[in-house]
Amino acid sequence: MIAIMIIESRCKMDISAKWIWCRKCYEKNEYADFLLEADINEVDENAVFCISADSEYVLWINGQFVNCGQYDDYPSEKVYDTLNVGQYLHKGKNIIAITAYYQGEKSSQYMKGERGVCFSLQNYKNVFVSSKNVKCRISKTFTCGQIHKTTLQLGYGYVYNANGEDDWIYKETENSEWSFAEEKDITTCLMKRPIKKCIIEDTLKGRITAQGYFLRSEAEGSIAYLMHSDYLSHREFNDIFEGSRNFPIKSLVKGNKGIYILVDLEKERCGYLTFSIIAKGGTVLDIAYGEHLKDLRVRCEVGGRNFADRYICKDGKQEFTYFFKRIAGRYIQIHIDNPNGLFIEYIGIRNTTYPLIQTGKFISEDSLHNKIFDVCIDTLKLCMHEHYEDCPWREQALYAYDSRNQALAGYYAFGEFDFAKASLELLIKGVKEKGQLNICAPTDESITIPSFSMWWILEMKEYTEYSGDMYFVDKYWHVVEKMLCEYIASMNNYIAKPPLGEIYWNFYEWSDGYTGTEEKIKELRNTTVFEDCIYNLILYTIIKCTLWLAGLSGKKDFVDKYSELLENMKESINQTFWNEEKHLYATYKTDGELFHYGELTQALALYNQICDGEKSEHLCNALINNEEIIPITLSYSVFKYESILKHNKKYAKYVFDDIAQKWGGMLFDGATSFWETLIGSEDFNGAGSLCHGWSAIPVYLYLKYAFKDIMKGE
Repeated sequence: MIAIMIIESRCKMDISAKWIWCRKCYEKNEYADFLLEADINEVDENAVFCISADSEYVLWINGQFVNCGQYDDYPSEKVYDTLNVGQYLHKGKNIIAITAYYQGEKSSQYMKGERGVCFSLQNYKNVFVSSKNVKCRISKTFTCGQIHKTTLQLGYGYVYNANGEDDWIYKETENSEWSFAEEKDITTCLMKRPIKKCIIEDTLKGRITAQGYFLRSEAEGSIAYLMHSDYLSHREFNDIFEGSRNFPIKSLVKGNKGIYILVDLEKERCGYLTFSIIAKGGTVLDIAYGEHLKDLRVRCEVGGRNFADRYICKDGKQEFTYFFKRIAGRYIQIHIDNPNGLFIEYIGIRNTTYPLIQTGKFISEDSLHNKIFDVCIDTLKLCMHEHYEDCPWREQALYAYDSRNQALAGYYAFGEFDFAKASLELLIKGVKEKGQLNICAPTDESITIPSFSMWWILEMKEYTEYSGDMYFVDKYWHVVEKMLCEYIASMNNYIAKPPLGEIYWNFYEWSDGYTGTEEKIKELRNTTVFEDCIYNLILYTIIKCTLWLAGLSGKKDFVDKYSELLENMKESINQTFWNEEKHLYATYKTDGELFHYGELTQALALYNQICDGEKSEHLCNALINNEEIIPITLSYSVFKYESILKHNKKYAKYVFDDIAQKWGGMLFDGATSFWETLIGSEDFNGAGSLCHGWSAIPVYLYLKYAFKDIMKGE
């Protein structure tokens, strides 16, 4: 018992550790190096290193890479990692080396806090902590300050100059460039990481699929824009390199001709860019990455997004891994301005994966469905790192609706509850005064999506249902009540109105009329006669969820109050939006006119059992046979499929045939992970994601509805 307590105590950040940083600071996009010598008499194999940073960190001990990555947290509650480091220590002098990165500008998964790093090393009775005795300097290799941004969601790219490298991660230095750190007055609550750290795998080497010369134009702009504007001249592999398309390779090109190579990682990957090369000092490598090609090059400049960075070579051999940002995609393209003496040992990626055990197994007699299931699993994993991500390439952001689909698939595929819980908490900790969530988390963006805030309650209910964790409900019940009060405050005759204003994006899904961007509908929303069926159907859904939760926790008064409200809402929705002639629910009503008929509206009505008997059958038939109503997108298809299956299992063949057509269609088009929409990369002006977590939802349907049995009509 005593031993256990000792080990547990070592897993906590030492209270004497201080937040520190360099005295010289950039406003944002700053890299700082920290160096501490630890003199150890005897090595503890259970030695523990605790560390937290705003915004990211990389840790080396005695020149060996240990780990990297800060959990996406809030400035008021900083998360620290607990790392077992006994294997990296030795008797005598040990060099603790840290490079910390401060973003300093908000993005979709970063809320701006105070720059700082805080750490402690606990080895038996020896404790070494961050303090003013730690040496520090602004990085000599990374460009700090204002440089190109990758995206608004991902923050800054990087420029790395290897000529600034020295041996500081291996040995203590007396160089005048170093000074002592400044202790920072940062008030925050330090918390243990709520989920496991990702596994960083060994290097996966890509394979060269195209090569040739490039000529830089006179264009000015980001690195991605320059690469996009470069003139490319394809050449045969043997004209450019000695070797094979599998690394290593040696350049045959002499003189000042620039060369390019296109590297294929075989399928969608997510992790840290890495390479090992021999090059002349000053050689510039512009490095682009992405999910798809256009005109035989990586599409890296997309609507102001810049998926490219720069590495400036030192003379000789160099190995580089960028640990401060995960990249994602299938392709890497590199433009090299000086190929003289160039030798490339490898270019690739170190995959990062959240540690999971797949408990949900699926095997059918239909090989297509088997393939869909497997690719769904890959898609889901690619969107699971610090939290559920909408996509690993373009945003890496946590959205309430996206994560609901991902959590459902995760429960059945992995029996994973901690990950879902952590994502739910990240979202709810950003709740606004009026009960709305930030558009994504953690961030302090002003814009919010009202429907996504409501879907968080559905996700909470489902988490409770699958995990049995009532403590979570009790912890956040006051937030749920506040949300409900805000939502129903606008009710008139039991029909609620969505909130209006610049900060509210009334988005439902990417089908026509549901996006919240249509000018006609936006104008109508501002009138007193406009009514929105979808908003009320979602509200009806989450009131049902809260009643279920309240029933579990014995909140009888709440149940009585909202049960009556629910019945009145049901009646009003039918009276307001049902079109008897079409046998459908209209999405919108204005001045007595019903308009806009889509699958999503019918699916949510059927899902909630808003109507009975013949009406329900009409809705089911419409979802299956009516080609005149606006089709549902991949993201919300779960409501369509599940409402049909719950209505009558005889329609199971239709459901799974439809999955085969849509998801199988993506496979036939070359998908290695499932897309944001069926349009693929060309959607959203060329920014369509080819790996999107919400599209892993067939996993849930296959496993929950016992595919084999239900297809047999059982």
